[in-house]
Amino acid sequence: MWGRIVRARLVLAMVMAMAVTTSCGDDATSSDASTGDSTTGCEDTTCGCDEVLEPPTGMCIPDCQDPASSCVAPFTCQMQDGDFQCLDESDASCTGWPDMQTVPFQTVGETMTGATIHWEAGGCIAVSYDAGIADISSLLTMAVDAWNAVPCSTICLDPPVQMEDPPSIYRGERRIHFTRGIEGGSPGIVAVPTLYHSQTSGRARGAVVEIAEEPDPPTTLTDLLFLVGSSLGLAPAPVGSDSVMLREAGRAAPTAPTSLDEEAICALYGDPAYCGDTM
Repeated sequence: MWGRIVRARLVLAMVMAMAVTTSCGDDATSSDASTGDSTTGCEDTTCGCDEVLEPPTGMCIPDCQDPASSCVAPFTCQMQDGDFQCLDESDASCTGWPDMQTVPFQTVGETMTGATIHWEAGGCIAVSYDAGIADISSLLTMAVDAWNAVPCSTICLDPPVQMEDPPSIYRGERRIHFTRGIEGGSPGIVAVPTLYHSQTSGRARGAVVEIAEEPDPPTTLTDLLFLVGSSLGLAPAPVGSDSVMLREAGRAAPTAPTSLDEEAICALYGDPAYCGDTM
């Protein structure tokens, strides 16, 4: 299966990150208008039986039998729960993170011992932002450049470009998208990075970073370093760590990944990559 969400929430003043997993779709029934009979097979009652509800847009799109919605490798079009879906059911090639490493990796599940959430190493991940992020696009570019400057990583991020639509998580599009507005956000939460991944292998295929309309305090370079790091699969660092993955009040704000961050990103995407996945 795939379709789990991991969210790290950037909170006002002392910024704390919380890993949260939720399912991205529920089985539902549909009714035949001619007979009145209910049948299973539609992921959402608002979508037709040849469509699926795609997170995070909430839009009904043609299922993966349609060439326009064909799956991106290694996802393949398979029937599950009555729908044709893009699935990656390969076994996990890695779990947890290396012993003695300070900055942890995100993992499937809440035990921190599940499959390591990761992008396939090698090649670049597209980065986009919508019009609401244009005012901080220069800071976003600086954050992307800072992570790209880590010399031992085999993964890279493309220069951010303005694009209104989020990545097609259903297909497995390899892109990180920044947008304004937090759906269902609570007071004090100023940013929520959401990394979509396979529930079995931990492979990531898209991320959406929601930033509050009027964050207080305003979004900084350090905040964006944290959000990009989260989108790459890094988890919050322990209290007291010298890391951009630790956000706490009263601490000097780093403007580039530290040696602990480099250690983590190089373990995850170095040569060889921690999970052994390469494009």
